[in-house]
Amino acid sequence: AEADCFPGAPLRALGYASAGGANTRVDQDGHPISAIFKVHHPGCVEGREANVYDRKIVLMDEAHNLVHTTGTRYAAQLQTLRDCLYAAAGSMVVGFTATPILHETRDGQLLLDVIKGAESAGECNEGFLSSLTQKPRPLFPASVPDNFPDTFGSASLPNIQKQV
Repeated sequence: AEADCFPGAPLRALGYASAGGANTRVDQDGHPISAIFKVHHPGCVEGREANVYDRKIVLMDEAHNLVHTTGTRYAAQLQTLRDCLYAAAGSMVVGFTATPILHETRDGQLLLDVIKGAESAGECNEGFLSSLTQKPRPLFPASVPDNFPDTFGSASLPNIQKQV
């Protein structure tokens, strides 16, 4: 059943170094060594390498760090994390960033590939990444002081919002 896809599990916050480092190891039976990944892990699946990110929901802030590895001392852990996230089965990967990906032309595609994962590699790219270059007005309500007139000229709106 669909409700069984992502059963309740503990929420953990990891840095990129640990998420792509020691926490990615598995024992001889394919079970994660790290206790934080053991909940509902399927263990070894015949025909594929065990992956601690199988059947996990992964929320990543500063997702651009997955592809901006030049000059970082965590390049190896980031590569491991990219590989694990890409290969994870039955997982959902959500990345957030406000940093433009401008270093290399391939960086955007690399991030898209990691977010989509191997299971969705052949799917259309639409819907896997959303770019919000500016905040849509209805998403962020404006604060208007009490006793403010209901109608006013549209030219004054930006000045009023700057003051609030």
